[in-house]
Amino acid sequence: MFSYGMNPWAGYTGAQILSAIDLEGQRLDCPEACPIEFYNIMQKCWAHNPEDRPSFDQLVSCLPDLMPQLLITVSEHHGQDKTLLNFNRNEVIILLNRCPSGVINSEYWLGAMRNGTIGLFKPAETVAYLGAESPAPATVNFRAPIIKKKDVKVSKAMPAEKKKLLISEPQGDVRHTCHVGIDGTSFGILEGDKNLLSKALPPPFPTTATNNGDAKVPPRPAPRRIP
Repeated sequence: MFSYGMNPWAGYTGAQILSAIDLEGQRLDCPEACPIEFYNIMQKCWAHNPEDRPSFDQLVSCLPDLMPQLLITVSEHHGQDKTLLNFNRNEVIILLNRCPSGVINSEYWLGAMRNGTIGLFKPAETVAYLGAESPAPATVNFRAPIIKKKDVKVSKAMPAEKKKLLISEPQGDVRHTCHVGIDGTSFGILEGDKNLLSKALPPPFPTTATNNGDAKVPPRPAPRRIP
């Protein structure tokens, strides 16, 4: 995600990837847009010994605390140096790394702008960003849909089996046939006849008709209970 869809281990075969990881101890580099705290977690997940890798419970508990800090600019900067961010006052910078490589004494931090630009900036030109941007417009998009009382009554009176059919069953027609990265590299079936692909799809789930004309689908497997 932080590499914007670039193909990992580009040019390597599966055997070469295994050799690079297991024998040579190689690991993927940190993507430029990835916060360093997230990359440190990824490195722990790549530990050769499974016992050294964090559990899902540990990841769930620590990830909220690793969200990158937001900063707001208190001055403006516009220059010709492409390694430095250009910004106006009151712009938000996402902090990626407080100690980027090649920077002495933390004179500069590495950050990203909302437009995707990544570069260095001076910490003294920012302050911690608190609160939400434009909270009023943002809340409009997350309003729950208005449900009329009549619709609720109809839903309660509907048989349970018919309620289930309101959500379509999987049809087996979704396929990830190819992937194209931000750098233009791709793998998989980039160009193919969709008609030929459809012939290879599994048949739809069989249905049976009941006396009242409703279609019934095979029962779904019961969820596995975790002790």
